[in-house]
Amino acid sequence: MKYKKNIWGVIFIMFFISCSKNEKSILKSNKKKVQVKVINKSRIYNWNLNKELNPDENHITIRNRESVNVMYVSDIDSIMFNVKEETKINFNIVVAKDTFKQQILGVPYIPKANYSKEFKANKNGSIDFSVSELYELVNVIVALTDKGINDKERVNKNTEYYKSVLNHFSTYRNHNVVRKFNKFINQKNDYFLRTNGLTYNLGYGNKITKSNQYNRAVYNDKSPNYLSPYIEDLQDFAKRTNFKSFYLINKEYYNSVVAEIKNKIDIPNMLLWLQKNFPEIKYEYHNIVISPLTGNTQGIIMYENNNFKELQIHIGLPHVYNNKMSKLSEHIVKGDIIFSELNHGYLNKEADKYLEEINNALNSKRNLLVTSKYGKGYYGRSSELFKEYMNWGLVALRYVDNCPKEDLKMLMERNIIYMKDKRGFKMFDEFQNYLVSLYQNLDGKETIADLYPQIIQWFSKQ
Repeated sequence: MKYKKNIWGVIFIMFFISCSKNEKSILKSNKKKVQVKVINKSRIYNWNLNKELNPDENHITIRNRESVNVMYVSDIDSIMFNVKEETKINFNIVVAKDTFKQQILGVPYIPKANYSKEFKANKNGSIDFSVSELYELVNVIVALTDKGINDKERVNKNTEYYKSVLNHFSTYRNHNVVRKFNKFINQKNDYFLRTNGLTYNLGYGNKITKSNQYNRAVYNDKSPNYLSPYIEDLQDFAKRTNFKSFYLINKEYYNSVVAEIKNKIDIPNMLLWLQKNFPEIKYEYHNIVISPLTGNTQGIIMYENNNFKELQIHIGLPHVYNNKMSKLSEHIVKGDIIFSELNHGYLNKEADKYLEEINNALNSKRNLLVTSKYGKGYYGRSSELFKEYMNWGLVALRYVDNCPKEDLKMLMERNIIYMKDKRGFKMFDEFQNYLVSLYQNLDGKETIADLYPQIIQWFSKQ
């Protein structure tokens, strides 16, 4: 009898725990947007709710089999979960009469890249250029999303190739992978999807396979492979559209794009200039990844593993300018966008040596340095703001070293108009004038890297 009472007691407790757990697995909100806080990692990001994703997965990277606390915060409620490797947590977010099913997945940490001895031997000291198949497939799908269609700068629409993409794929805009990309792009930048296209290959019969070299094409080593949750849908899209055939039909065009960048933009000269001015920053391999569809979301990925460093830049077509200038200046200016990405691989690493000093100098100066449009988001951190000032400051210094003197005044003014008037970097004119003067007075042994303390001091005095 006593035994039966104990059994019923255990059943009651389990029922009570189950009910309590179910009750706690609901987050209430008045808005279709909540915040996610990965507390142990000090990461905070917005999470838009979408009923089409059922459940809506959030992948949390787990390193060294540790556990992390993940909190979802609405305007009226919060809920927290402890996430471990291979954890799967289901819960709901309720907004009025709508229920949004959510799932948290604990994903084990893997290095961004693995380099075999053969790969290292083949790539050491080389510069590669490519329009790869799976990468281009991802770019095509981004072009079909709502923002890809409606945003004027997200996708390059100024080519016959873009028109052929729409003609071939527009009937698939309701495909599941396009709808899922729509949701992702409403939360994060499509750049994180596109770069990870390089972590997969497209083979015979439109079969998608994992890359041997690349696991995650992300800037922050804490970030997951944002493309991996969509591979099954991506595979279906590739087969239904026979993307492999489309790629092969356009192969000659892709080759011409690579040839134009490789032959008409002197990237080796850019690298020599950067290596001279940042002598402590070294890469064994430079990888130029191209899509003709890439608009204004270009960027870099830095890899380091197996005693091998790779700088990977993700770019679109070179910009064409109509300014009256010499042929030499036109040649230099045509490479501005590519140079402005490539140089981040050098200036960023140098700036990372001075993060505390940069934060002290810029934290209280944001309203002086940038418009409210860039107060948060891309340049939300003082270090990011500093790096972007330096980025286009280096563009000006490259003009000084490579362009005829008669073009310099026009080029400097053009650089200021782009950064100050178009992009909202309010003190860029004063910064550029200071930086150019500082650079022109180097003693011959000094480099741009040596100037960082003085440059940071300039910001602190503003």
